[in-house]
Amino acid sequence: MRTSKRPPRARDASRQRTRIASLVELMRSGTASGKEEAVTTLRNLPFNNDNQVAIAALGGIVPLIELTRSGTACAKEQAAGTLGNLACIDGNQVAIAALGGIVPLIELTRSGTASAKAAGAEALQSLAYNNADNKVAIAAEGGIAPLIEMTRSGTASAKEAAAWALRGLACKNDDNRVAIAAEGGIAPLIELTRSGTAGAKEQAAAALMNLAHNADSQAAIAAEGGIVPLIELTRSGTPAAKEAAAGALCFLADNADNQAAIVRAGGREALDALARHGDAGAAAALRVLPAEAVTDPSLACLSCGKAPEGGRLWSRCKGCIKFNLPTTYYCGEACMMAHWPQHKETHKAAKAAMRTHEKAETDAAAEAAAEEARVAAEAAQAERVAAEALLWRCLRGWRAEAERAGRQRRHDKLMLEEEAAAREREAARKRRAEAERAEREANPTTKSKYVVPKGPAAPKAGVDRAAVRSIEEELEHATYTSEEARLQRNLHGIRSQVVAASEADDQREAKKAAALRQKAAERSASCEASTHSVPAPPTLNSIVDDAMRGKETARD
Repeated sequence: MRTSKRPPRARDASRQRTRIASLVELMRSGTASGKEEAVTTLRNLPFNNDNQVAIAALGGIVPLIELTRSGTACAKEQAAGTLGNLACIDGNQVAIAALGGIVPLIELTRSGTASAKAAGAEALQSLAYNNADNKVAIAAEGGIAPLIEMTRSGTASAKEAAAWALRGLACKNDDNRVAIAAEGGIAPLIELTRSGTAGAKEQAAAALMNLAHNADSQAAIAAEGGIVPLIELTRSGTPAAKEAAAGALCFLADNADNQAAIVRAGGREALDALARHGDAGAAAALRVLPAEAVTDPSLACLSCGKAPEGGRLWSRCKGCIKFNLPTTYYCGEACMMAHWPQHKETHKAAKAAMRTHEKAETDAAAEAAAEEARVAAEAAQAERVAAEALLWRCLRGWRAEAERAGRQRRHDKLMLEEEAAAREREAARKRRAEAERAEREANPTTKSKYVVPKGPAAPKAGVDRAAVRSIEEELEHATYTSEEARLQRNLHGIRSQVVAASEADDQREAKKAAALRQKAAERSASCEASTHSVPAPPTLNSIVDDAMRGKETARD
């Protein structure tokens, strides 16, 4: 019978849901460090709808909101980030707001750490995205003022997050647009378009675009100097920033005074360049600018002086664009060709200046590369010298260690040889003593010619022990030189003499012992043969008995 099995994806989802449930429970009832670890794990889960829905379904929103109120600094930041992730789902947006999550997030943007403020601003942006009720609630709870303050004095990431949140709050909400302008939010947003990060410039331009739907804000943005940085952003920003800046200029052009200001600041040229690359916002902005707004003399044909008509610009000189020169316009190809002899001198000068600049940059780069190579070579040389010095120290240490080991081996070998020679001498002494005992047993009345030496054995003939010791001391202090080799040869010769002399003594002792044994055997045989014919010599006991009997006889 076959058993049904769940597919691997279902098993993984079940395990993930179980894991999320345990983390939510830990956020409710764990220790402070446990709650912090749990919320950090939840924030780092893969960002997908399944995980966000599971966290909300398992009751994770309430403990997350509670952590933004009373958790540790790290736990507050992680909880705000997790709520921001959950708010990317429409149902979770409503649930977080209904459970009271907006107020602690706003409080976090006021008094949290720098990273916690950024996380709180991102969460508010997620809550406000396409949710009219949340936009109203955030403004009603006083969330606009701390966001504007963050655009002034927050970290780079906090400024970007705050601008993003203000962008969302101003989208399709006139009351919030008026409130942001009234709270002084226009000036810091314009400053962000000048000096913020690439992401902050994009979000600030988009926020200004949403604010520019309001007529009062249009005049305020122009009065605060917002037109010039927006035009500059259409030239040098990211694609998204260029689009947002073009949209902002499009809405600002609804104001008649702003139209002339945009043209004077070079906005028509910048928007035209952007429109030629297919930007719809730039094209819309160009359509907003009326024909009479482009009567600036710098936009007329450089050859005949004819002004453009119908709100359109004349063709531009491509060479001026290439060499980044002030843009020149021509009403037609005939004027361009007629004016070319005079205008080409400008291009020649620009080319010469460009070549000079490129040569200076090349020379500077070559000098920098040479200096870098020199520094690298010096560093490499210093490393080589240090490595060689270390190697030589190691070699000297290894050589000294090898010499000590060699001297120790030679000393040990000499001691072993001396011990072996001492054992041989002791064995020879014992053999001589054994031979003497055998001789005494064979002939008790004969005095042995062998005298067993007592005390240390006398040195053998032909061997100078003082010379051996002197050579050994020399070897202990000698190095690996020819002198050491000579001493080794001399010591080897002396040792050979010692061994040869010992072997000769052993042979002589063996011969003497054999002769003594033979003589003893011969004497024993002669004594046995003459037992019946020759009376045995009187013993000491018989002599004593005879002497005693003689004394008794004399007394009687």
